Amino acid sequence: MVITRERRFPRLSESHGLLVKCLSPICYEGLHRTHDLSLGGCGFTCRTPLGLGARLTMLISIERRVFTVSARIVRERRVGEGEFEVGVEFTSLDKREKAMLESLFELEGLHPDRKARKSITAKTAVA
Repeated sequence: MVITRERRFPRLSESHGLLVKCLSPICYEGLHRTHDLSLGGCGFTCRTPLGLGARLTMLISIERRVFTVSARIVRERRVGEGEFEVGVEFTSLDKREKAMLESLFELEGLHPDRKARKSITAKTAVA
């Protein structure tokens, strides 16, 4: 069975350098790489659980430019021994930074202002 869910923003599977700073609930700073990116947020893998709802400041390097965004963790799950997949929602993104992200989507032939569809394959039990 395939279930289709709408996402608010389309995603790109993009790897970009990322400096993550978290001051609460724990003090943390680390270098990472994004594994997906959208106008609404990004995903990355971290060896330290940062906590759902934690507020972050992130420096993202895209095409030889670095910009700063504020974000909060909206998803965090263990994906391996000492490894966590983290999903963040951008809470501040200025016009210049938004335009730079939109240009990435346009280069890929995607329209960043349209909702994206995500197909999920669900397993069903057979009696």
